[in-house]
Amino acid sequence: MKGSQRSQGANASSSKKIVGGIVALFTISFLALTILAGNPLKLINIVKSMSLSRYVLAVLVLVVAEFIRSLRLKVLAKESGKGLRFHYCLLARFLGKFASTITPAGLGGNPTRASVIGSYNQAEIGETFGITTVETFSDTLWSSLFLIFLPLTGLTSWVITLISLFIASLWIFSIFLANNYRLINSIYSRLKISKRMICRIERQRLLFINSLKKIKNKKVLVIIVLLTITSHLVDAYGIMVLEGIWDPIFSHNMSYLRALAAIEASYVLVSVPTPGGSGGIEYGLYSFLGPDLAVRWRIVQLTVALLPGVFLAIITPRILHYIKEVSFPEVDECKEEVYEQ
Repeated sequence: MKGSQRSQGANASSSKKIVGGIVALFTISFLALTILAGNPLKLINIVKSMSLSRYVLAVLVLVVAEFIRSLRLKVLAKESGKGLRFHYCLLARFLGKFASTITPAGLGGNPTRASVIGSYNQAEIGETFGITTVETFSDTLWSSLFLIFLPLTGLTSWVITLISLFIASLWIFSIFLANNYRLINSIYSRLKISKRMICRIERQRLLFINSLKKIKNKKVLVIIVLLTITSHLVDAYGIMVLEGIWDPIFSHNMSYLRALAAIEASYVLVSVPTPGGSGGIEYGLYSFLGPDLAVRWRIVQLTVALLPGVFLAIITPRILHYIKEVSFPEVDECKEEVYEQ
């Protein structure tokens, strides 16, 4: 009975966090889009001028891109020894996208996807977190490198280029830090926490590192890179569809490169510490698309990010479990070398 009450209380708490995240997301996005449009009235006119048929098609294009990323997740899971059915990959992707959109800097995406994978594989969070980190690393590193070298094409946004350089460096340093045994132990020695807690953290770190090391097949890495780039190209095509441009290669109305730059800016600026990077993403879209198209495309992005997650949470209360805070499992034994200086 008490367990049931605690579960209900946890679900209620998760629901409040989700609602709070969505409210904050819409508030910041509305303010950012209003600034881009000029005033609230212009924003309303931009939304009213959207073609419903193009909007629906653009949403479908983004769904196709998520299917491609789900295939990438399936490949990663299989390579790391955690086979996953495709519909679970879809569930992980859409729930992860939803959680990423309503949490600061998109930090909820990885743990949520990892939780879904672990739930169906009876695996610990450290193992599955390694799989989802490779996903995020692939997306972010590709986007950062693209934007770093973008000025060579004549299409320039130096602010975004510098941010991309910082994000790429931060990711590389984070991977180095996670794998640096001496540095980790040095950090442990300065933390005022119990040895038991350090052990629980260290257990997950080692599982995380081992999970990363399993993904070393060169053919698989090539497939991951190709699926990552393909999904981003499909994302960019969604912008062209929203503009009514069906042949991006020979179009003179808008550069496909500009659309792709806007997509990559979205991936990099999601790191802004607001729900789903709101505010930062709008700035990135505006830098390459201008105010009108930036507003319309952001609405498409939010549709694909939020509607599936809300729908799944309504029809399956258990979904709330995946968006809770990640907790480390209890550990009875701890290796002494964890504490060696």
